[in-house]
Amino acid sequence: MPLSEAVAIHASERPSSPAFRMEGRVFTFGDLAAEAGRILSAIHRSGAQATEESILSGRVRLVALETGNHPLFPAAFLAATAAGHCAALIDPHLPEIARQRMKERLRPEIVIRAERDLLRIDVPSAGQSRLLQGASDAPPAIPAGCGGDPFLVVFTSGTTGDP
Repeated sequence: MPLSEAVAIHASERPSSPAFRMEGRVFTFGDLAAEAGRILSAIHRSGAQATEESILSGRVRLVALETGNHPLFPAAFLAATAAGHCAALIDPHLPEIARQRMKERLRPEIVIRAERDLLRIDVPSAGQSRLLQGASDAPPAIPAGCGGDPFLVVFTSGTTGDP
């Protein structure tokens, strides 16, 4: 079962139950689903501005997550892997030059970064960047992607090489 589907089920059956705790903050399944829906809406809006395709060549939208252990990471991960998107996890503690080379190779349509208590969404090919702030409208449901599509890019490296 896709993660987005599992969270949606829990959010509808027990929205007040704790989903996770991070950095002293407890998110319920309802919170997680709402926040992921809000981020997913921003991904869709921002993705429409992208002028170049990622290394995945249009199969799915590639969303780089450069958030580390930010309290909003779980919601961002859920949004970045839902609806046929693929998340690429980039450690924000890597040297800037290494992170830049990773992004140059991947060419993600969207990059989501932590900025204090909020997230920033970048569209590199369009030169767009904005802070994600609370929306006044209800967030959409979080749809699952197709079973055969990629959903995650993870980097590994030795102790001396780039990821």
